[in-house]
Amino acid sequence: MKSSGATAGITLLFLASIHAASYSITDLGTLGGSQSDAFGINASGLVVGRAATTGNATFDPVLFGSSNADLGTFGGAINQANAVNSSGAIVGSSALPGNTSAHAFVALGHTLVDLGTLGGASSYAHGINDAGQIVGYAQTGATTHAFRYQNGKMNDLGALFGAGSSFGYGINAAGYVVGESIGGSIHAFLENGVTMIDLGYLATGNTAIAYAINDNNQIVGSSNLVTNGTTIHAFLYQNGAMSDLGALSSGNNATAYAINNSSQIVGSSNLTASGATYHAFLSQGGQMTDLNDLIPANSGWVLNSARAINAAGQIAGSGTLNGQTRAFLLTPTASPTPSSEPPRIYVNGARRVTTTRSSVRVEGSVGGTVSAVKYRVGGKGSYRAARGVTGWRFRAKLQPGRNIVQVIAVGPTGNASRPAKVVIIRQ
Repeated sequence: MKSSGATAGITLLFLASIHAASYSITDLGTLGGSQSDAFGINASGLVVGRAATTGNATFDPVLFGSSNADLGTFGGAINQANAVNSSGAIVGSSALPGNTSAHAFVALGHTLVDLGTLGGASSYAHGINDAGQIVGYAQTGATTHAFRYQNGKMNDLGALFGAGSSFGYGINAAGYVVGESIGGSIHAFLENGVTMIDLGYLATGNTAIAYAINDNNQIVGSSNLVTNGTTIHAFLYQNGAMSDLGALSSGNNATAYAINNSSQIVGSSNLTASGATYHAFLSQGGQMTDLNDLIPANSGWVLNSARAINAAGQIAGSGTLNGQTRAFLLTPTASPTPSSEPPRIYVNGARRVTTTRSSVRVEGSVGGTVSAVKYRVGGKGSYRAARGVTGWRFRAKLQPGRNIVQVIAVGPTGNASRPAKVVIIRQ
């Protein structure tokens, strides 16, 4: 978005749909308490995470289902399951009595197997592939290192540059591990069984973390954009290069947590610069979409974070339902059917701009089955039709001072979206 005396073009991105939601949503419930979070999903749609027990006494690792299964603990109160493979083997971490340390586990059935540590007090498992190789990180005594666990042994992967700490988060079918290595700066890394590779940063950043890798060796995570900067964008790393996936709306903090073999990427982003409201997103083909725009409008949900996606496109994560944090499962809707739901629309870019001009050109685009785009300036009065629909535009005449410009999308049955709004200050 530009705002100056010479140019005053404003672009609003409209995401609109007059069809049924792209996903159905399932509340995965709890273990008797008020909160749950989902972190992993396998090919058949089994979801794992953590859930509060009765009275919110503990968070226990859980296999979600028609009857949620508490996987048990090592005696502590802070526990969670992070991933599940196609055989149903589940990995995570469980606190020991006293909650001052935790151990990584693999659960086979309802039996937790302690994976031990690298010599220190704690360890944490974050991923498992179908060959049973497990990735995570463990304390060595002096520091913390990423590990690959296989054949009954926890193997220390070391750290970049031979010093510092490292943390492993994702693993693919080939056993390649991704994560972060800390030594001065925070580096995203790929460990390919031979060496640990620094993946670099977006732009001139100095903090990057890799969270997941698919079987095509595509890697996703997050990176800041400038040295010590606070603007963080999701990234996709492939063919030796890291590309910027951006953030939702005008947000400045986005993280990609998972990617499937179809290059569908999920994660979480705030909606405004330094804003505390986060929404789950799906990114594919270079387009990041708020998952809240792809579920029924009257669902009662706010999807905050998407943490896992399988080959079928099912997505697991956490959101807010009736004021409580709950785990969810999204399942793609095979054949959307027409409905009377109104379009949805939001502003992509700055919501407040300044200009010295007496009029500005406002333009944007719209998706879905929309009959008209309308606007008004000043926040009152009737809406006027913009020129065009798929690619629309109009010129807004501005009064000195504060001007509210509102735009709506109208469906074929006359059902209109809530207005998208920007404030233009004419100096």
